[in-house]
This record gives sequence, C-alpha cells and structure tokens, in this order.
Amino acid sequence: MIGNRTMKIVLTTLLLISILSAYTVPDSLRREAKLVNDLLINCQFTQARKIADDLLTKDATEPLYYYLKLAALGLETLDRDEVVLKSSFMKTYEKGMAVLANDKDLAKSSYLTMLKGFMESSLSSYQLLEGKYGSAVSIGKQGLKSVEKARELDATNADVEYYLGFFSYARGEIKKRVPVLFWLENSSKTGIVQLQRCSDNGLFMNAAADMVLVDVLVRENEIARSEKMLFPLMKKYPESRFLLWTKTRLEIAEGQNEQAARTFAELSKSYSGDTFYHNAIVTSHESLKLLKGNKQLQKKIAAECVALIPSKSVAQKDRTSYEKLVTFSKE
Repeated sequence: MIGNRTMKIVLTTLLLISILSAYTVPDSLRREAKLVNDLLINCQFTQARKIADDLLTKDATEPLYYYLKLAALGLETLDRDEVVLKSSFMKTYEKGMAVLANDKDLAKSSYLTMLKGFMESSLSSYQLLEGKYGSAVSIGKQGLKSVEKARELDATNADVEYYLGFFSYARGEIKKRVPVLFWLENSSKTGIVQLQRCSDNGLFMNAAADMVLVDVLVRENEIARSEKMLFPLMKKYPESRFLLWTKTRLEIAEGQNEQAARTFAELSKSYSGDTFYHNAIVTSHESLKLLKGNKQLQKKIAAECVALIPSKSVAQKDRTSYEKLVTFSKE
C-alpha cells in the first residue's frame, strides 16, 4: 500500500511532467502570429501579407509563417467574396506542406500536426470559395483529421480548438448550402465551447477565435452575450468588416433594421475604400432591402454608395446590380 508521502511525490512528479510536456509556442512566434492575426481581423490584408512574406524570407523553415501567409490570402478572398492571388496561395501551400513533410517530428508534435491541419483547412475553405466542392470535401476531411490528431497528441493545445470549434459549428451551416457534404454533422454547442476554450487559453489563435465566436453567438441568438463581446472587439479592431457583418446580424436580430441598413452602408463605403467593388455593391443592396418603404433614405444611401464606385471599375458580373443602384439614387 502506497503511503501518503509517497502518493504526494508521485502526484507531484506527474504534475511536473504534465507541465513540462505541455503545449508551448516560443514567445517570438506568438508575437509574430498575433501581429498578423490582428491585421487580418482589421482587414489590413496587404500589410499582413507583407509581414508574412518578410517572415518567410527570414526563415523559410518555420511552418507557422506559411500558415500566416495562407490565412492572409484566404481571409482576403473571404472578405472580398472573390478569389485573389490563387497562384501565390497554391505555391505557399505546397511549400508549407513540404516543410512539414520533411520535419522528422511531425508525427509526434501537436504543434506541427496542428499547423498541417490549419493549412489543409485553409485550402479547403479556399476551394469552397472557388466552388470546387469535391476537392474541398476531400482536403477538408484531411484537415479535420489532422487537427483532431493534434489534440490527441497534446490535450493542453487550446489553439487547435479554433478550427475544431469552427468545424463543429459550421458543419450544419455548410451542409445546408452544400448538400454533397453528407459527412458533416451539426454541433453548435460543442463549437461554442471549443471556440471559448481557444479564446481563453490559446497561445496565438485567441483573437481569431473571438471573431468567430461572437458571430456564432449572434447566430445562436445569444444576444446579451454577443453584445458584451462585440463592442469591445469593434473598439479594438475599428476597421474590421468581419465585425461589421456581425453587427448587422445583431441589429437585425434586435429588430433594428434601419440601423442595420446604415451599418451595411458603412460596410459598402469601407469596401469601396479598398476598391473591393463587388462587395461594395452587394452591401449597398443589402442596405436598400432593409429600407423598403423609406424611399428618401434609400435614395440617399444609394447616391452615397454610387459616388464611391467608379463606373469603369465595375466588373461585368456586377454591372446589372450597379445600374440598379444608380436608378435608386435618381428616384
């Protein structure tokens, strides 16, 4: 029978082992990842890409830097709702995966396995935006398998919960839009718990988790909790269109349609300022839809939006929608 003193020694030793073997990321990498992530949330994509490129120039053997470059390209594509810099994305993905494949510690490292899953998940999301659903399904399943393995390798890794939480919640939403993704199951509550864990304990994915979590809370109609979280984030990231989209959903959920229309107009102006004219036109129309019956305000907002969108810069696919805005501005 083990005595109390011996038991204490054993338990203390086990605790020390668990602490010493816990998931860690060097402070320098954490600072670099935080810098890029903050820029991405704030929709400063060009600056984020430049920093990622500079980091890769400094050290082309660090896989985190490849993921940061992929995140920059992928989030800009998401924000614009248009595929951007596809060649650069694919080259970065291929080089990053090659670096990981050549690392002898890949199979036993939660950090490296997580980054592999992050890169695979980034490619899957990019392909979904391209409409390549078959390829997206295949690589998405692999990405999920990788991040799950990363968690199995080290349960203290909270950064991995970012993609696990996103997957858990998004499964049902994606399945509704893309029925071919039959293997997905919805688990919104699990997703919220996982995102919160990343927010609380992640080493460098905290801010990204916050951005996704607040949007999920609005969609789940947790209004009070989402309000408490959203407005401090908007103060921290004043240029974030991702957060403005969340704000429109919150305002609509609260029945504040006119305010939501104004927020959509703010989004349109922001997109125009970055010459992302496709979504500038899309958000203008979202604003006008919410103002049915208020012709005067519709005309005002349409005129303000049209003034910021040069006709010659409108893509052919957006021409009809743009002309409708012009018509609204003259009624």
